[in-house]
Amino acid sequence: MSNLSSVGDSKISSYYAGTKAADDPTGKVQGRLGTWGRTVIILGWIIEVVILAFLLFLWNGEGTASGGQRASTFWRWIMLNQLASQSATLSAMILQNTLVAALMLEARDVRVSDVPRFSVLRAINGGPLSIAEPLASSPRKFFRSWPAFLILLLYISTLAVQFSSTILVTDFRQTSLLEYSTQRRVNALSTTPDLLESPTNATEYMAQAWEMAPTSFPPFAEQVVESPLELKGLSDTGNIKRAFLPFTTQGRQGLREYQGAAVTYKSRVACSRPTVEGSLQFKLAAGSYFPRIRGNVTWASEEAFANFSCSQGETLCTRAFDCPVPYAVNNSNLTSILSEQPTSLCLFNETDQTSGLHTTFSDIFLVLNSETNYQDWLDFNVSNQTNTLGRYDGPSFSRGLTLSSDEWVEYGFGPVAKINMTVCQNTIIMGFENITAAATVDLEEPTLNYNSFARVWETGDVLELMNIGSISNTTRGIMKISDTSAYTEADLGSMMQGSFNHDWLSTQIHYGADIFVNQFNHLVLNRIKGGVLNSEGAENYSVYFCSHCYMDGDLTDPHPLLSVIFHAILNKTGSVAPAMQSVLFLMAQNQYYSSFSGFDFGENSTMVYSKTVNIPQEWNGITAVAAIVSLNVSCVAMITWLFMRRTRYSKYGDIWHTVAQILSPDLRHLLERASRATDKQLKKSLEEAGSEDVNAGLYLLESGRVVVLRNNAPFQHMAVDRMKTGSSTKTSKPIHVDR
Repeated sequence: MSNLSSVGDSKISSYYAGTKAADDPTGKVQGRLGTWGRTVIILGWIIEVVILAFLLFLWNGEGTASGGQRASTFWRWIMLNQLASQSATLSAMILQNTLVAALMLEARDVRVSDVPRFSVLRAINGGPLSIAEPLASSPRKFFRSWPAFLILLLYISTLAVQFSSTILVTDFRQTSLLEYSTQRRVNALSTTPDLLESPTNATEYMAQAWEMAPTSFPPFAEQVVESPLELKGLSDTGNIKRAFLPFTTQGRQGLREYQGAAVTYKSRVACSRPTVEGSLQFKLAAGSYFPRIRGNVTWASEEAFANFSCSQGETLCTRAFDCPVPYAVNNSNLTSILSEQPTSLCLFNETDQTSGLHTTFSDIFLVLNSETNYQDWLDFNVSNQTNTLGRYDGPSFSRGLTLSSDEWVEYGFGPVAKINMTVCQNTIIMGFENITAAATVDLEEPTLNYNSFARVWETGDVLELMNIGSISNTTRGIMKISDTSAYTEADLGSMMQGSFNHDWLSTQIHYGADIFVNQFNHLVLNRIKGGVLNSEGAENYSVYFCSHCYMDGDLTDPHPLLSVIFHAILNKTGSVAPAMQSVLFLMAQNQYYSSFSGFDFGENSTMVYSKTVNIPQEWNGITAVAAIVSLNVSCVAMITWLFMRRTRYSKYGDIWHTVAQILSPDLRHLLERASRATDKQLKKSLEEAGSEDVNAGLYLLESGRVVVLRNNAPFQHMAVDRMKTGSSTKTSKPIHVDR
């Protein structure tokens, strides 16, 4: 064993004596930092600031427009290519442990066992952990040494930076962004009638359209052509144009903009409070009798009823009618999930469209609504009637009190039997136009379901789609038409050239693009009328919306789901107008999409779809990361400033001087022992010698050398740059190492 302190003062003196104190070898700051050091610090700052600015760009780049419509091309490219999360990962920060190592050495605040590590770390960057680890064995140094405290902050911030991606991802949410526009040919109708026309053109077949369940409720494009009239005694839907989107369910998913060909359906339904004069009658048959009303109905000829049934200049319209009265079947043993509210549309004999290709249609009807059941009508005594197939004239009626809704008038027959009446006009115009439409959110395709637990039909989503109530287009999930234009003959001819049926179509006798367009619209319209709305006879034809009701006469009972929708709208709005407009449109839409597989007529169209991506939507994560980066940058700035102010003998990135400075007699025997020992063994030897906690640092000697000395070295008096504390008078404890 040898004692490091046994080196004699005479040898030490001769080793260091004979030279004057060296000039300050510090040199310029640029020399001590070096080109690489300056580059690292400056570039590190720039990178951190740029990365933070880039993150702020990612977080704020979407803009205020929905779907990122006004976002920059670069931002959209990052988000649409799912690069946002990767881009949010901060690159490795330029760590300043090299400068901290120099500060600690020159502050003479490094334990002897850590001297080699700190000296070498001035040239080789091993990360903040390489310094924080030895300092952690003496935690007090973190708080009594400014550089050590900075390295603690730097270590914490750098560690936090490693989790920056996780922190930032907490701000991400799934949303829809607009992709780039695409163009392709879109066929919007069929030139062949096969899928819409009856083989025999029979009325029974046409009426099946009313008996078909709506299989889906696709979104559409909509434009308000004329706003509703707001007049007392009138309920008006306004003139609404809706365009069928020529895509499958899958093709409509994510569709946000469309510019191209579309079949349009423009409709208006207005209902007016009438005055009715007539009598209640009963039709007897096989021991039962069925109530009817017969008389005249009069209503005001408002703008919504223009050009129909009233002579020019007339202010009032009057029509005769003979209509069956609907009533509920009062069977207590019957459990039903369908509406039992009797409602019927009694159609007037006004329409004659028996020939030609009609793309417009208008009809008028008297609506009867009642909560009366069969037992209520039995209260009328007709026992003295012997003609079982005849008619019994019941009491006459006059106008009674109106209901709360402006369009209705109520007539009472005795204490129970009451009928509410309104007269309505429906107008439909089919077209084929070039439309420009867009949606601010992804389109919605609602469903109609029955909640067996609550025993109610869940119609809310369907009613939203049809704009029942004060609902925005955003909530409805539809497209808004911003522009429409009619096609010229040349446009239609060009579409015909692109049809895959062109060769066959050109051989037909009635050849012409406009003919095929009108034919398609005519057939869709015919299926809506279905031999029902345009039926004529001695008695008025009726459509009744009540699956557990009954009435006598010529009538059609629509599919129960149509009745569910009709009554849901009627009960919500108190008006027949939006209910009838919605049901007829859904029927037309059902017919349109049932013929979709045969579509062959269209043009090149432009579509913009949305894509569901993860983008920053919150600010908590980015705020935390910005704070971490700011702390890191501040630590870097402070450490750099301290390095330039407090160090003189350390040069960033240079290795030789870091090795030379630990080659001193004070550490000679430790270095010799280190050639065949591990760090752990040397540290143990120092602990056994009681010198583990002795601090060391850099000293400038008279010879001009800069070496590492223990702060209590016996030959410290030879140093020009002495400690200002009283530690220089202390003697070191012997350190024994094996030779």
